[in-house]
Amino acid sequence: MRTNYFLLLIIGVIFLLPNDMIAQSDWQPLISDQQQFQKRAMLVLGGWGAANILTGGIGIATSEGTAKHFHQMNLGWGAINTGLAIAGYLGARSFDLDEPIGMSLLNKNLGMSKAFLFNAGLDVGYVAGGLYLRERSKNASKHQERLKGFGNSIVVQGAFLFTFDLVAYFLNNQRTSEIQDMILNVGAKDGGVGLLINF
Repeated sequence: MRTNYFLLLIIGVIFLLPNDMIAQSDWQPLISDQQQFQKRAMLVLGGWGAANILTGGIGIATSEGTAKHFHQMNLGWGAINTGLAIAGYLGARSFDLDEPIGMSLLNKNLGMSKAFLFNAGLDVGYVAGGLYLRERSKNASKHQERLKGFGNSIVVQGAFLFTFDLVAYFLNNQRTSEIQDMILNVGAKDGGVGLLINF
């Protein structure tokens, strides 16, 4: 009985290995597409960050009161967003996948979607925090202009990031079905049989 199971396992491996080898080259367009998507997303985030650094620096030098504090906070956000964008862009360039490639690509795709969705939730918190600071500035006896300027900046930053993360989430999710179809059709174009087993 054990011999039969062992024989079935060997036959299965013999039939599945060639299909997996053929399919690995077929993954390259989806891998490249995922890399390009991540790079473009990071370029958008980095562009927003750089614009905030530039306008924040100019604004700090040329404005007073609430506006100056607004630009101070924007500059800080710009530096953080630019740093995150650079790290994300470099991460897309060194895009490593484990074997099996299909499941690794799917996991990376789903991980990115979760990250974008989680960040969108944080962004709502940023907007709420900014609105709180603005409201608090109305009754503050000290630092009224700073609270209002910081609050205005955090609302703007949170609103942009919420839009960015939500759009990126939906665009990234469009690839999920393509990757799943590819996993299910491994080797099918050559008349082979694909098999996906989760342990």
